[in-house]
Amino acid sequence: MMLPPMALPSMSWMLLSCLMVLSQVRGEDSQKDVPAPRITCPKGSKAYASHCYALFMTPKSWMDADMACQKRPSGHLVSVLSGSEASFVASLVKNSVNSYSYVWMGLHDPTEGYEPNADGWEWSSADILNYSAWEKPLHHHKPWLLWEPVKKHRISEMERL
Repeated sequence: MMLPPMALPSMSWMLLSCLMVLSQVRGEDSQKDVPAPRITCPKGSKAYASHCYALFMTPKSWMDADMACQKRPSGHLVSVLSGSEASFVASLVKNSVNSYSYVWMGLHDPTEGYEPNADGWEWSSADILNYSAWEKPLHHHKPWLLWEPVKKHRISEMERL
């Protein structure tokens, strides 16, 4: 069986970013302010809406990062479901990361490598893909895309899986 590119150990230098989901929420891009969270999050994580977010500085492949998140209570790699959530995640990463600039997120294409031009992007948390802010890569031969939050802070570079 051929391993998908996301399992390749050559990508093990990437950072792990987990989203600990406390309830399933479907988001839409909204300019409204999100009310102050009314949840208690574990030490080292931050609350936003009804979720807790934690950034783990542990080098892992995408697949290992996804599995590590799922071992936590209701955990998944981060799913960005709205512009306001994108801004929150961008500030969390910007304020937490020193010399690293890459983090994993839960958006992936599980059909990559198995179906030509499958374009089957989905969130690893099974959330609906209804928000995106993507910038086209400068070099089309590179197998990754940049995620650009509304304020245009580059916080994530993702391997096309």
